[in-house]
Amino acid sequence: MVGTLNGGWPATAQIAVATLKGSELAPAVTAAINHAIEDGSYTELLEHWGLEDEAIPASETNPPGLPKP
Repeated sequence: MVGTLNGGWPATAQIAVATLKGSELAPAVTAAINHAIEDGSYTELLEHWGLEDEAIPASETNPPGLPKP
């Protein structure tokens, strides 16, 4: 699914990628997304699909609003 997803009910949270709870892969995925944001490829991809309004300034592992793992 692409777009804003409420994954932290009752608080809201933005979700772009989900991994298995407690996965050691999560920090690497966060770093990869942040690299794509920094080098501009993230923006290019969002523009290609007309999703610029869904852009986030940075990727976070377990952002505020999500239940603690």
